[in-house]
Amino acid sequence: MLSKRGLGYDPTDRANTKRLRANVSDLLLSNEVSATRAHSVCEDAHLAGAAHVADLASTGNHGRCKGNIARDVLAKLLKRNQWPKPYYAKIRVFGRKTQATITAWLPILLPHELLHCLSEHANREVLHGIEELEGGSLEHFLKGKQQLGGGDFVPVALWGDGVPCNYDRTESLEAFTLSLPGLKGPNRLLRIPLACLTKKFVIKEETFDDILEVIAWSFRVSSVGLFPASRHDGACFLKSDLWRSKRALRPLGSSGILTEIRGDWVFYKSCFRLPAWNENAGCCWRCDATPQDIRDCSLDAAWRTSRLSHWDFIARLILQGKTMSPILRAPCVEISCFKIDWLHTMDIGVAADVLGNILLMLLPKMGGASASENCKRIFIRMRAWYKNNPVDSKYDNLIPTMIQKKASTPPKLRGKAAEVRSLVPFVKLLAEEFFSDADIMEHTAKEAAKLLNGMYECLSAAAVFSGDHLAERCRKLSLLWVAMEAQSVPPLWRVKPKMHLVQELCEMSIGDRPALSWTYRDEEFGGSLAQYARKRGGHHTPIAIGRAVLLKFIAKHPIPRIV
Repeated sequence: MLSKRGLGYDPTDRANTKRLRANVSDLLLSNEVSATRAHSVCEDAHLAGAAHVADLASTGNHGRCKGNIARDVLAKLLKRNQWPKPYYAKIRVFGRKTQATITAWLPILLPHELLHCLSEHANREVLHGIEELEGGSLEHFLKGKQQLGGGDFVPVALWGDGVPCNYDRTESLEAFTLSLPGLKGPNRLLRIPLACLTKKFVIKEETFDDILEVIAWSFRVSSVGLFPASRHDGACFLKSDLWRSKRALRPLGSSGILTEIRGDWVFYKSCFRLPAWNENAGCCWRCDATPQDIRDCSLDAAWRTSRLSHWDFIARLILQGKTMSPILRAPCVEISCFKIDWLHTMDIGVAADVLGNILLMLLPKMGGASASENCKRIFIRMRAWYKNNPVDSKYDNLIPTMIQKKASTPPKLRGKAAEVRSLVPFVKLLAEEFFSDADIMEHTAKEAAKLLNGMYECLSAAAVFSGDHLAERCRKLSLLWVAMEAQSVPPLWRVKPKMHLVQELCEMSIGDRPALSWTYRDEEFGGSLAQYARKRGGHHTPIAIGRAVLLKFIAKHPIPRIV
């Protein structure tokens, strides 16, 4: 729940006689072994005299669940957990058999119930802390708090995206998660899944709208501070809602304000109807910029003054004949809540493009007989640099197509976000060594490498963050990039729309520190959810996938003690 690295539990917190059970349970719930294999290990351990595994060893041998070991073991592991039970709502999905829209039940963990359960095991002063909120997020939270009449509220962040969930990456899990951006220390890493299903069941807008309708209703309930007296659609509670019906109209204990929404540009478009990068009516949700305006990076650019308010954005949607995402009907949610993510706009966006162009210029200077040989020589230097500069994620190879797929496409360094960002200082050193100041293109590329590295230095944990320095370096890099494109033979140094988003993040949001809302931890947690979603058999339906992920998460992680 706090990190995918290491065990899902702390062995020092368990008695020696209970560590085997915890270890086998963690292997099962992490999908590292099948339920059948975990059951077999427990049987053998029980026969060998091990303690606290007898109930797991006896599963699947009696009752109506006979033979269904996975369901039986999971039921054992879910006993005495203190999480709220998933809320089941009907949503529109794509029916694979009918090839048409159908409705299906989907389990959802409700934000107001999660905050209630967290508050029962937390230091309220810590839970309601806002030490890590800055800039626009802090301003929005305080404004929302005032609109709701004051009182104690918890800032909440919502993340959504798709993550590959099978070995060949042909299927992805679409997930929504909750986090608490106001907390500091390890608590800031806390992530909790709300809902998920595989992409093959998603119908554009309809499926996400139905999920977000429930989540928005939950935030409306949270703003009132009382448990609801009915379901999200006004209907009476179901039999599965017994826990909820007993608490109807009781105080929640802690309420939340949706302060940040995170994700990448593609997900924002498909889920929340934010504009795409190529929309001529406007490709940005913060200003009136169009794809034709992205090369105007000067201080006099028209988009710097033609800002979009929340209601301007709603008016644009209406004029385009589009409907509004249900999440915008949650209390206090405005278009400013949608954060621009550094990982997607810089690491695998602008930085990858700049590094790709510079490396392509460096290849002929390596002295090899071919592009492949030159890549090998750069890679040898890279490995030597890694030894002196330890990084978390390293490239294990470098070939020409990782720099430029084919001659007709713009250069772009392929790799994971952490791999790309780790190479920024390395490429800067190469540019300083091999590029000549006498050549205008090489000199400009060298300056671009320095500015890019300077932007990353602004976000270093060891540095004192300066929004002004980040904005200045971003503006200079943008101007150099546009100039390089004008002097290059296409498709080299092609300016892309993500450059505009980077300017919005670094220049127009100076009070916002990108490190506080980037999605590294969210993406990492999405990978953990994808691991829970891997199927070893059984039905492949929205309810089966969604329930498997939520129940495995609940069984694996006890309610965190936020103190």
